[in-house]
Amino acid sequence: MVGVPRSTGCRACLQRRVKCDQTRPECLRCQKRKIPCPGYQKRFQFYHKTAPAVVKSTRPSESDDARPSKPTPKGYHHQQALVLGRPTIDQSFAPNLTATALDTQLKEVFSDVVYAVFPNLYAAFSARVDLTWVDFVRHHSAAQSSAVNWGIRCLNTWFLARRHHDHDQLQASRHMYNRALRCLAQSLRDPARVKSDGTLAAAIALGVYEVLDGVGSNSWLVHSRGIGALFRLRGPDAHRSGFGRTMYTTYRAFLVAEAFTCQEPCFLESEEWRAMNREALLAEERDGKGSRLGEITENAFEEVLLCPGYLVRTRNVIAGNVSESSRESLAAEIRRSRDLLRGLQRRLAALLELQMNSQTVQKRNPLDGSIPKQFVHTIAHRSLRGMDSALALLDQLLVLLNASKARMLGSDENSPTQSPWNRVTYQPAPEGPISVTDEGTTSTNEVKSLDWLDQLALSMGTLALKT
Repeated sequence: MVGVPRSTGCRACLQRRVKCDQTRPECLRCQKRKIPCPGYQKRFQFYHKTAPAVVKSTRPSESDDARPSKPTPKGYHHQQALVLGRPTIDQSFAPNLTATALDTQLKEVFSDVVYAVFPNLYAAFSARVDLTWVDFVRHHSAAQSSAVNWGIRCLNTWFLARRHHDHDQLQASRHMYNRALRCLAQSLRDPARVKSDGTLAAAIALGVYEVLDGVGSNSWLVHSRGIGALFRLRGPDAHRSGFGRTMYTTYRAFLVAEAFTCQEPCFLESEEWRAMNREALLAEERDGKGSRLGEITENAFEEVLLCPGYLVRTRNVIAGNVSESSRESLAAEIRRSRDLLRGLQRRLAALLELQMNSQTVQKRNPLDGSIPKQFVHTIAHRSLRGMDSALALLDQLLVLLNASKARMLGSDENSPTQSPWNRVTYQPAPEGPISVTDEGTTSTNEVKSLDWLDQLALSMGTLALKT
């Protein structure tokens, strides 16, 4: 046992480092010295737990004289120097101080990433959700998983690389992204973790990274499809509140943009997902977190997410794959969504104008609520822009449906035989909503230019459409 003397002599002889004759009850050496013999009971010696080994005295004892000497192994003196080295203050009192400092720095840099990439989206929902992304990374236990940790690291490193124009750090972020992908794959193979908040959070973090630094213009679509599959696997109830609600409000616009780009309906248009969002909005109002701006934009989003489906169904009508009754039903649905969006647009524009005119008179503006005042104008204007894009698309779809109906009735026999899709002015962008490159940015501040993702989110995904 470490710390227990090996000699069987009395304690006085051990202290003097002389050989004891072990006479009981008192040894003869103590009797000759005329001192009381302390006895033969062993005493434990305690050492600091961080000490790598017990340091033996270089002075040999008499009990060791009889032992055969061993040759000193090669490199022994170097190893002994390492063992005898005094531990640093960090090792003695806080062995994980460096790791803790790096972890804290990681969380603080991530908050800068959120504020730079999604400033207005974060402001729109930070007071409305139970747990923001910043608080999740700082405090939630699920954020400690390897997949989330490496996902956040690759985003942070990419952000710092762009800020400081550091190509080496950019490459490092891509290596971190690959490592995060491997960790995420392990979580997806584990039935106990596949539906967890940590798994979806890691997937969204990597999805945002893929949008920012993808290997191709549409490489983000592959990752986005996986995120959508996780949303469907978890179901609407997992996103009514808590961090599930935060992840839903963060990524839903990208799911709509994906649907526009792939020209397919968005699964969020189903009644169960729309009902979940309505109930969550009512819960916000009951808890005092609601605002007129939030109410209008949420109601507008419910109509916008129907647009990809309208687009697909209109194509099927023109291709002659549906009946005349289905055509009329689709036209009625499109008109209903268009009228609702126009009403919401007029309402939001009127409230925004009222706020601007009465800003010096009223302390509480009509759009204010849980959303910080300095972000209200930007959020409102970008939401209005998204409504404009959706209304333009709906108007074009109605034109195409009417033209198709007239052609079927034979009243357009003298018109050219070209496809009616050539007349549409709003089409899915061939390179997706994330085709912005370093050469294409007009801002001299690269970090500031990152808020185009914020614009996509606040446009409800309609920036996937281009003129």
